[in-house]
Amino acid sequence: MAGLDPEVSTFLLTPEKFEESSDGWYFTLVANDPERGAFTEQELRSIRDGVDRAFEQDEISLPEWALVWSLIATGVRPVQIARMRMSDVILTSGPEGTEVTLGIPLAKGENQVLRDRWKRKAPSVLAEILLRYLEMPDVRRRAPDAPLFEDQSSKVSAIIASVFRRVQTYSDRLRGPVPVFPYRFRYTLGTRAIALGASDHEAARLLTHRTTHCIQYYRAAMPMLQRPIQEAIGREMSFLAQAFQGRLIGSLDEATRRGEAGALIRDFAHLVGQKLGACGTRAECHQNAPRACLLCRKFEPLMDAPWERFLDVLREDLAAETEDRIRLITQEQIDAVRGIIIERNAKMAGALA
Repeated sequence: MAGLDPEVSTFLLTPEKFEESSDGWYFTLVANDPERGAFTEQELRSIRDGVDRAFEQDEISLPEWALVWSLIATGVRPVQIARMRMSDVILTSGPEGTEVTLGIPLAKGENQVLRDRWKRKAPSVLAEILLRYLEMPDVRRRAPDAPLFEDQSSKVSAIIASVFRRVQTYSDRLRGPVPVFPYRFRYTLGTRAIALGASDHEAARLLTHRTTHCIQYYRAAMPMLQRPIQEAIGREMSFLAQAFQGRLIGSLDEATRRGEAGALIRDFAHLVGQKLGACGTRAECHQNAPRACLLCRKFEPLMDAPWERFLDVLREDLAAETEDRIRLITQEQIDAVRGIIIERNAKMAGALA
C-alpha cells in the first residue's frame, strides 16, 4: 500500500525478527500476540501436560524431556541452554533430599558471556527431571566442562521444534494447537512474576537481564493495564474502522428515493415500527432490515431516529450470542451504529455553532 514504510511489511510478516531488537522493543509481548506473546494459563498447562504425556508414552526421549522442561521452568534463551555445562548443575544435600541449583549463563554482555553465571534454584519438577537425566550412563560419564545438552543454539532450537511437532497441545483462544516458540516461555515467566508482585529488579534478575530497562515492556503487556486503554479508545477506534458507510439524512425529504413507499426502513422487531432511515437503492436485496442495512453504502439513516435505544438492543444480542460468527456480525453492526451516533452528534454540534 502506498505510503507504508517497507519495514511495516517486514514486521507483519516476521514479527519475531523485532524481538529484543537493538531498539529494545518487544512487539509481540506488548501486543499480547496470541501466537508469539505470553502463554495463557490454559495454554501453559496444556503444554506441560502434553510434554509429560509424550514422555510417558515414549514419544519423546528423556534428554528431550529434560531440555524442554529446562526451557519451561527457567525461560532462558536457547543460546543460554547451549552454553550450559555439566558443572552448571550443582547438587547439594538438603532437608528434603538432593537440591538442584543451576548456573545460568548470561546471554548478553561485553566479552563475559562464556564465564558469567547467575545461580538459581531449580523448581522442584525440573530438579526431579534433571536428576533422572544426570543418572543416564552416557550423561554421567561426561566431563564437567562438557555441554549439558547441545553446544549450539541452533541445535537446541531444532530439538525444541522437533519435540513440539510430536507433543499434542490445545489453545482455547486459538481453537487449535499452541504455537510454541522459545521466547514465549520467557515472556510468560516475566509477566507471571510481575503479576505475583515481583519488583523490576527481581523480574530482571529472573530473566537474566543486567538492567531493568526491558521490564517496562513486560509491565505494559499485563492485561489489567491494557484494559482501561482499550475501553478508553474503543469507541473512537470503532469509528475509525468506518463500519458505517452510508449517508446521514435529516428527514425523508433528503432521501435518494424520497416519496417512494418502499424506501422507508422501520424496525418492527424491537422499536415498534419506528423509522430508522431510507434505502437508497432499488436492488431489492431482501436482507434482514434494518440490521443488514447498517453496513450498506446505500443506507440513509435518519438523524432523529432512536439510535441509542437500537444500540442497547444490539448490545443485549451480543451478550447473549455464543456463536463467534454471529457475534462478529453483531459487533460490526454495533460499530456502525456508533459511527452514526458520532456523525449525528458532530453535525448537531456544527449546526448549533
